[in-house]
Amino acid sequence: MTEQQQLLFEKLFTKYGSYQKSLCDKRINIFEEHPENIHTTKDIEKRLKHSTDTIKELENALEMLKSYQCALIERYNYISTAPVKKKIRLERYKKYQGNIFYYIIFYDVNLTDGHQEETKRLTYTGKDRKTAFTEFERLCKENKNAIIEKDIEKKS
Repeated sequence: MTEQQQLLFEKLFTKYGSYQKSLCDKRINIFEEHPENIHTTKDIEKRLKHSTDTIKELENALEMLKSYQCALIERYNYISTAPVKKKIRLERYKKYQGNIFYYIIFYDVNLTDGHQEETKRLTYTGKDRKTAFTEFERLCKENKNAIIEKDIEKKS
């Protein structure tokens, strides 16, 4: 990304005068008077200037979005080339009605930044606890290189 694209990208994500790594919400409103409702040359000149300013604002927004696309492409390349490891987690969960569930959750873990993306979830009721444990042990043996986590302690 060039320096100019970087500046436009940061401008897109500027909120309250400072760059923020949060959701961007920019709006461009177009308020124009219909030509037949304008009756003086002074008003026409004013509306021409206003429409020209709006066009410049739209062109600037297009440039910011193009720089955003460049940043997205860089992020895509980073994510697609980052090392990933599988993770399997057994989790006990008690709902507010008192029902207990066991989840076997599969994740893809980005080893560079630690981000976890859930890929699959198996659900077992409290009555199927033994089945959940057996399946979890089988999956652990099949996936020896995976990160294994077990969270089955009763929580207060």
